[in-house]
Amino acid sequence: MTKDYYFSENLTCPICDSVTVPFDVMDFNRNCSERKGIFLKKSGKPVYYYLCNHCSFLYAPEFQKWTNKDFEKFIYNEEYIKIDPDYIKRRPIANANFLIKTFRNIQDINHLDFGGGNGLCSEYLKKQGWKSFSYDPYSNNNNNKNILENKYNLITVFEVFEHHNNPQK
Repeated sequence: MTKDYYFSENLTCPICDSVTVPFDVMDFNRNCSERKGIFLKKSGKPVYYYLCNHCSFLYAPEFQKWTNKDFEKFIYNEEYIKIDPDYIKRRPIANANFLIKTFRNIQDINHLDFGGGNGLCSEYLKKQGWKSFSYDPYSNNNNNKNILENKYNLITVFEVFEHHNNPQK
């Protein structure tokens, strides 16, 4: 780390309220697809990440101040697919196959995939006989917000907490 990075001290984890430590700082346009050769122009805006030594949650405190509209404008916009093409099909199907394998001996699963994007994971699970529903605050597939009022015996949240401004909620 160079001296021009500034980390606040004594921040607490939004999951377990333990003290966190500075972890890293990255440009806002850094993305998960760089390993595949997909790079965005640097923004010049640093994003500071903290790690909880208790629960291992890695987060950027700045995002806790964002509203859903901020996430829609700056991340989950029409350009998102360019940096995360696996979001459409590959990752939801992989998640569904993981769930099928993990819970293969359990009957009558009533499942909610919170943050389920386009809903493909739940649709795939339904074809396998599951009772599965998907909800994502940033997706246009949320025709029924009453889904969140139902009771479930399995709720999945794949790659969600670090993108939510209030992960405990």
